[in-house]
Amino acid sequence: GGGRYTMAASAFIAVRGIEYTLGLTADEAALRIDLQQADGGHIWSATFDSHYVEEITRKTGSFKRFGAFVSMLRRALAADATDAESLKIDVLTYADLQVLKQRRAGGAAAQPQRTQPAAAAADSAQRRYVILTHSTAHDRTHFPLPLPLIAPPPPPMPPPPMPPRAPRWSDTSGVGGGGAWSR
Repeated sequence: GGGRYTMAASAFIAVRGIEYTLGLTADEAALRIDLQQADGGHIWSATFDSHYVEEITRKTGSFKRFGAFVSMLRRALAADATDAESLKIDVLTYADLQVLKQRRAGGAAAQPQRTQPAAAAADSAQRRYVILTHSTAHDRTHFPLPLPLIAPPPPPMPPPPMPPRAPRWSDTSGVGGGGAWSR
């Protein structure tokens, strides 16, 4: 119980050779996660209310109260977990997540995929999933938090314009009348 708490933390994390800045902010009602790719400027972000977070933990079979979950996430980010429990943060793409689900389902036996409209599939492909993994001596639990892409990187910079070519003849009188030599 108790009063209102606010937590903010951020850290650089590297996952499969990609560097991200992961930011967490939370109060007793909601958790916000911001993920920015170091090179390229992609930004993923989502806010999860306490009921949603507790529902995710319930579905994994390892229920955690919202405050406890936020604390685990902060400790994983700070990498100061005790030896008894290991906390790890991972960042997965939708494709990574599908591979993980297949492995967990027993390998190559592919489940029939629910077909999604192309737009929804493209949206899923753009997402990143922040996965908090909690390992104990007896168990390992993955808590997935889906983050939609909110800011694609800016388009590549166009090449700098060519310097203007000096006209062969110019009107240097400073008067605006168009003589035969002006362009």
